[in-house]
Amino acid sequence: MVIFSKKIKKNCFTLIEFIGVIAIVTVILTMLLPNLFKRTAEKFIRDEKELLNAFEIAFKNNCMRNRRIPDHTGWVQVLSEELAIPQDQVSQVFKIPRIFLIDPQLRIGPNLTPLPYYQTTNGSALPQNLRVMIISSLSEPLPEQSGVSANFNAIWNTPDGNVPTVWQNNWRGKPESLNIKRIELSSLFKFVIINNLTTNQQVLISIDDSPPIAIPPTREGFSGFFFADTLFGFYDTNGVKVSNSVLTDDYSFVYESGAWRGQVLDGRDKANAQFQQLANLFLSAPRYSGALWGAKQINILEFFCEYARAYTVWSGENFRRDQGSPQQYPAYEQLEDYQNLLSETAHYLIGDHGKGN
Repeated sequence: MVIFSKKIKKNCFTLIEFIGVIAIVTVILTMLLPNLFKRTAEKFIRDEKELLNAFEIAFKNNCMRNRRIPDHTGWVQVLSEELAIPQDQVSQVFKIPRIFLIDPQLRIGPNLTPLPYYQTTNGSALPQNLRVMIISSLSEPLPEQSGVSANFNAIWNTPDGNVPTVWQNNWRGKPESLNIKRIELSSLFKFVIINNLTTNQQVLISIDDSPPIAIPPTREGFSGFFFADTLFGFYDTNGVKVSNSVLTDDYSFVYESGAWRGQVLDGRDKANAQFQQLANLFLSAPRYSGALWGAKQINILEFFCEYARAYTVWSGENFRRDQGSPQQYPAYEQLEDYQNLLSETAHYLIGDHGKGN
């Protein structure tokens, strides 16, 4: 006959006690799990948004550095290389494929063709509709595949937190699980004009250390859209590189009077040779010995060109200046600044201490 000690009986759970513990644990889990799942889902959504933001930055950086824009067959490899992560971490999230959509009207290159694009020394004609999207879902596979999308505009214009109307009949995912990263690429490009104003002599340039390219003395000159940070090299008439310029903004370069210089206007109108002759005479004239503060003729010409540029921009803003704060009209502020600089420098050049208007 087995006799249980009181100590053993005291350490045992009865069935009723066990059921009570299970009930309490169940109630606690019922209260905590929904909030836990919600917080976890919200974290996944935030993480995905941050990752897509990183994708955009990495994509643009890679395009600029390598002078190329991939199509839907190359975007995964580009991001994988740029971020140093496996390709499957780029192409999918939770085993659900991300997609890369291209505007069907996107055109770029000398002949305005679709992607992919590789920059050459010809640059591009005015790019059109440089828009792509990276889209991911954390709930259901997306109803489209990567590539040129006829639904591009409808998806692009869909407010965040909504499902595109073109998907509402064939996608059952949750709106909050949908992430649309819109990538505008036109800001990566700058416009360049290069003119040779000699009468019968070609000059040379290079683009990103390309072999020298001849720019003939034609009215058409050379122009195109290039990736920002493209390196332009300029040569003298003996074929020796004399300067480099990194492209950071729309700009024009002109070869005239035996030298390269940046110029605000494109210099294509050669009909008014008298102005050029007068400018050359002005620059080559002896400097007045009584000039003040180091003022030179070249300063006058530079400030005049900047004044003309600011005036041109201001005219494109319909000459606005009467409403709002001055900071809203930077072109007008620049116009006044260069007007004052031009006036002051002119007085200094002729040795006049006064400031004219």
